[in-house]
Order: sequence, then C-alpha cells, then structure tokens
Amino acid sequence: MSRLSLLASIGFSVIGLSAALADQAAAVTDQAAAVTDEAPENASPAELMRFIEAEPAPPARNASREQQFQFHKRSSWAKVRAATRLLKVGRSESHIATALQAKRHYLGVLGQLGERKCREDSDCLLGQMCGHDNQVIADTARRLSAYEKLNNWRELPASEKRSVASEAQALLEQAPDSLENVRLASNVANVAGNSGDEPLAIELLDCMIPTFDDASDAAIKELAPKVEGLSRRLKLPGNKMQLTGHTVDGSELDWAAYRGKVVLVDYWATWCGPCMAELPNLRRCYEKYHPLGFDVVGVSLDESPEAVAQFIKQQQTPWKTLCGDSPENSGWNHPMAVRYGIRRLPQAILVDQEGKVVHLNAKGDQLETLLDKLLADPVAEDGGDVTKSVAQQ
Repeated sequence: MSRLSLLASIGFSVIGLSAALADQAAAVTDQAAAVTDEAPENASPAELMRFIEAEPAPPARNASREQQFQFHKRSSWAKVRAATRLLKVGRSESHIATALQAKRHYLGVLGQLGERKCREDSDCLLGQMCGHDNQVIADTARRLSAYEKLNNWRELPASEKRSVASEAQALLEQAPDSLENVRLASNVANVAGNSGDEPLAIELLDCMIPTFDDASDAAIKELAPKVEGLSRRLKLPGNKMQLTGHTVDGSELDWAAYRGKVVLVDYWATWCGPCMAELPNLRRCYEKYHPLGFDVVGVSLDESPEAVAQFIKQQQTPWKTLCGDSPENSGWNHPMAVRYGIRRLPQAILVDQEGKVVHLNAKGDQLETLLDKLLADPVAEDGGDVTKSVAQQ
C-alpha cells in the first residue's frame, strides 16, 4: 500500500526531521495543516477507507521538533483507530485488506516512534487475525501473511516455503472461486518457479488448473491461460519445446531447421533494461559458439514491430527474431509468451540438439558454462584442435 509508507513520505526518524520534511512543513499554510485528527464518528466504510489512505498531513508551520514528533504520533494513532473501526464495519475483502495493512503499518510506525508495545502488536497482528471468527478477516490475514513471506522467498528455509505453498493451496481448495485466492496461488507458483523451486510450483499449479473449468469469474478465466502457460514452461526441462511465429521480416520460423543445434530462445524487449544489459554477453556467446552449432531465436515482446526492426538493424543482430504484427498478438500477448507463461524479462530458455529444454533461464556466466557442456570445448588448453567431447546436462 504505497500511501501507507509514512516514514518514507515524511522523511521522519526518532532523532529528528529531515530537510525534506522541514521544507514541506514550511511550504503549507497553517490553515492547510489544520487537518481533522480523527475519522468522523459515524464514518461509513468508504469514508474510513479514504481517511486511512489519505496522505499524512504535515504538522503546523514553525512547530517545534517535539511538537512535530507528537503530531506524527497522534496522526498514527488516529490511523490505527480508524483501521480498527474498519475491521468491525467493513464487509468487502478490499475493506478488510486495507484495514489490516493500515493497522499493522501504523502500529509499526508507532513502534519506531518509541511505543515499544505497538511494535510487538504489529508483529503479532496477522497471526492473531488468522484465527478470527469472521471468515473474511481470517482469510484476508492468511493471504497477507503469505504475501509477506513471499516477498522474502529466497531467504525462507525449505520448510517455510512448503508452508506458504500449502497455505495458498488450502485457501484455493476452500474457495476456488475467490479471485484473491487464485491470485495468491498464481503468485506463489510464479515466484517459486522462477526461484529454483519448480517442483513446489508445479504441485500448486496442478491443484489450480482443474478449478478453472468451473470458474464463473471473468477475471479468473482471463488469468487461466497465463497460469496454464506457467505450468507448461516449468514442465519443459527434458521435454521438447514448440516454437512458432513470424520473424521481423514477415517470414515463418522453421523451428525444425534448428535440430542438431543448441538454441537459446531469448524473450526480450527493447524497453527492457536487464535485456539490454544481457545483450553483450549473448552476442559474445553467439560469436564464440555459433561455429560449433549454437544459435539464438529471439522473441520480442515489443508492441511495435517497426521499433524491433529498427533496433535489429542498428545492432546488426545476426539471429532471427519473432515479433507480433498486431496488438492482439504483440507484447505480453505474443502467442509464444502466452504459451509459456512469460511474465518477466529477460527469459532465456536453452534447448539442446534434440530440441529438448535443458535450462529455463540461461544467462550471464551460466550460459557459457552450459554451452561448454553441450558443445565441444572451443579451444583446447594446449592451443590444439577443437575437441569433440559433448557433456549432456
């Protein structure tokens, strides 16, 4: 919740106020700073939402440091009270999620402002709410707790990752028609699948996909192809990859002609910074290993084929690049992006001489290591002839 980033937005610390806050406080009039401390007594859920999400106002002009300190404590307590009220009167998942996030955030802020118990309450809040009698509150807290752990996925022990995936699966089985449950499961599977935990992701996806047939929510049905594509991609290793489409010059790709070569299927876009950063490494590997049977097929997720054509011409890119030719099949809607659930760039899928996938994201030094295993060592240590040994991963 971007509007809840209080400490970042006001530049405040327990020691003092930053120059940014001082400038902000001096720039407003006393009248503008005189904001109501509390939400209206009989506020509706919508009014409480607006109060909670409103940017914290700066303190009065020329207030002392202590007055500013107390002002921010008072306004944070007001947010906590409003969030507590919204938890009682809110009915929708949006209301409950906003209230829980706000209450936890502002309790944390108060903890940083010296209210030690508030810090403890903030840390315990979601765990307490997960067992709430109100099912909406309990389920929302369970999802928020899972998302917090998901944000630190790579640091989690294996048992905790399994716990997050199990929680997402349990919520989905409990209410498969809940868009929020489907989104959580999809996000867990996506993060796990892109972090080396493919078996965990596949297990969760296999639970998700059968529920799409009976889904009545249009948003769930719209999400279904992306989830199915992710499952298809994660199951590629050891299996053959299908690739079709038209290249930038309009010709149809002859994927069968690449058999006998090691091929990197490189999903990229001209607007993708990490893609541009990886391009010199990819070009270096191409020049080094192309004579030994290495090739690249790019899949551009740009929406303008003209921009792609111009970029390829400027860069003198030697390999073929697939690109959509209409809004319906360009960008993230490119058929090969949808088919394999591509949701981030770059994505570089390495295929061996038989057309079977050996790695789902071969980049940087790892690409060269893999090519050394799949192809003959380009230069023998004694400067002799190229060797014929090929190590299969």
